Amino acid sequence: MRLQMEILLEIRHLRSRLDQVDKDRSASSRIWLTPADMGKLVGVTPRTLQNYVNADRLSRASYKKIPRGTGFVYRYHREIVLRDLGIA
Repeated sequence: MRLQMEILLEIRHLRSRLDQVDKDRSASSRIWLTPADMGKLVGVTPRTLQNYVNADRLSRASYKKIPRGTGFVYRYHREIVLRDLGIA
């Protein structure tokens, strides 16, 4: 019985790690990224990305503003943001 529990715990642990790898891989293969994912990629906070938008440091083509409820959510184009910031 104890061995079964240990195996079950190990399976759960491995499943959790696989889920994280899958999440990371899917984020790295997407073109349009959330502010959090884009911020991680370029080393800034999501708020800094918003400041870049407000200061016209990012071209209009580098982000899209999507209506959601009473506000908006932003998605950032991976390649264009990297180009705009001089990283790629």
